[in-house]
Amino acid sequence: LRELAVEHITSRLAVIPGRAYMVEYNRMKYMCPECDKKSDKAVIVAAPNNTPVPVTNKGLADASLVADIAQRKYQLGVPLYRQEKYWAAQGIYINRTSMANWMIAAGRWFAPVAELFREKAFEEKVLNMDETELKVLKINGKTADKKCWMWVCSTGAKAARKIAIYNFRLDRKKATAEEMLEGYDGIVQTDGYVAYGDGDYINAGRWSHCRRKFWDSIPQKNKKSKAAHAVMLIAK
Repeated sequence: LRELAVEHITSRLAVIPGRAYMVEYNRMKYMCPECDKKSDKAVIVAAPNNTPVPVTNKGLADASLVADIAQRKYQLGVPLYRQEKYWAAQGIYINRTSMANWMIAAGRWFAPVAELFREKAFEEKVLNMDETELKVLKINGKTADKKCWMWVCSTGAKAARKIAIYNFRLDRKKATAEEMLEGYDGIVQTDGYVAYGDGDYINAGRWSHCRRKFWDSIPQKNKKSKAAHAVMLIAK
């Protein structure tokens, strides 16, 4: 028999599980035998230290590990306590406190990227702004006993770039809105909260908040009432 052709039978998706490994960084040291003959002390010269800057000073984690943990946490929504269990199953103990500290340190490295996002968001004609109450367990190592807030500034539904900028604050003061919107002169859609009153931008309301008032005014869900008609028009 001689080969005629290759017949395709089927295709199957396979996966190679992620692999964790230690990266060792070394450098060469040199000695000068001739120099030693002329000196009472050994002459040793070390090569330049080209070790990449770590995410945390003298930290164990390589940047690739920090990126992996951040991607699981923020994109896939896997909390750190579950990731702690995942790594333990691989025979690697990484406690969640260390991972949390790595995320904080990584946030500082991403500051220039966040600023670029802000610049690109400000190129849009319309921005959405809102703030929501947030519950946290601890602040600076102390048990939290007050309300905290997450402020969010995002581009609109028809924006060329979908960008959302999050800003954690301990309060709901006007200063945060002024800081986040400083330099923007487009349209800012909000829920009407007074903190958004100042700035070079144009304040705009939301149909969802307007609709809510009409919806609540419909007598016994009467679809022929004026309030119901208003809800119908807003839906268009």
